[in-house]
Amino acid sequence: MVIRISGCFKSLIKSILEYEHLDPSVSYCIALKIQENGNEIASITKTFEGHTPPIVPMNWRVAHKKKAYKFLPYEDKNGDVIEDAEEYAKRIQLTALPYFPKEVLIEWFYRQPCVIEDYVFLNFETLRFERQIWSIEDLPGREAFRSETTCDHLCSAFEQRLSNGDWLAWYMNDYGTWNTPILLLENLAGSLRFPNGEILKQPYHLLEGHTRRSFLIALRSLGKALQEHDIWLVRKT
Repeated sequence: MVIRISGCFKSLIKSILEYEHLDPSVSYCIALKIQENGNEIASITKTFEGHTPPIVPMNWRVAHKKKAYKFLPYEDKNGDVIEDAEEYAKRIQLTALPYFPKEVLIEWFYRQPCVIEDYVFLNFETLRFERQIWSIEDLPGREAFRSETTCDHLCSAFEQRLSNGDWLAWYMNDYGTWNTPILLLENLAGSLRFPNGEILKQPYHLLEGHTRRSFLIALRSLGKALQEHDIWLVRKT
């Protein structure tokens, strides 16, 4: 099936999608012809005024990311997030993930939207969260990282980051814990796998908080870590 669109129509469609270069005093008409095997099987015509263009879904540019699309924060044409963190969390709780705490949506998804695509295979709708306090002895270390060398690198960088005025390093050095809980996914039986077959870490897989967990390891070696720390325990239902 082929949809025939002329060059001028392509420019008009682009203007509609980006809400640019439309004259509010002009009437516009888009006519699309749909062909199959060289024969026209349908046509679509849309007329509108320049001041009332057709409503286009937000994030249409990333609609091809079908599995992750409904969880992504709104972006502009340059890929920069344009949605406020609080509004994003409210929208996702109302439309897609009512069981996700606001704090989790902001720290895990909003601040690093690339992880949405990385972990969408978990079926986010099936995840449940429980905020708990764990002793430092019970917290998993580098073995919970998907890449354990990431933990090693961040641990070794703590004191340099502290001397450079990194806000998180300073916060954790002052308070002996993190500013917001890390996310640990329960995988007691080791049954959870990435789409490529790689097994998620067992018994717990660190979903979010890689820098914070690494810095706490460094703090403990310096004798500055508290005995107890907040975490989000994540379970699949």
